[in-house]
Amino acid sequence: MKKLSIIISIILSMSSSTLWGKTVSDAPDFNYPKNVIESAEKGLDAALKAGDGKSTIKYLVQTSLAQSMITTDNAQPLIERIDSVAQIQKDAVTKSILYH
Repeated sequence: MKKLSIIISIILSMSSSTLWGKTVSDAPDFNYPKNVIESAEKGLDAALKAGDGKSTIKYLVQTSLAQSMITTDNAQPLIERIDSVAQIQKDAVTKSILYH
């Protein structure tokens, strides 16, 4: 029992200083929303070309959330973007979810 508590203590102390091999930092990553948007835009382009409705929705949501982290002034352009993507969708389920 004592060995188990020692192992748990070691794991907890290691996880507080590192996370999956990366050092945990208290410094905010101000590029995070921009990086997410860039990655999601690439994924969205690929999803639209492939006709993958599930991924299309996923990347639109990622883009929307990241842009709203920057400013709430992006709401109208985001709605217009989702509407334009919904208009070109052939899959009825994807189109319905986007319009919802």
